Amino acid sequence: MAHARVGYRLGSGRELSVSYRYSTAGLTNSATDVTGYDYSALTAGVSWAI
Repeated sequence: MAHARVGYRLGSGRELSVSYRYSTAGLTNSATDVTGYDYSALTAGVSWAI
């Protein structure tokens, strides 16, 4: 599994971020009984403390 995250702080308590995950280990598709497929996810986030 690999994971990367990049964040940019805009000021006190404020941040924009993007993260990416990739994995091939131990994944199985129960609907088709296929094993060994890849999983990836791209996520964007905003953090704002008030």
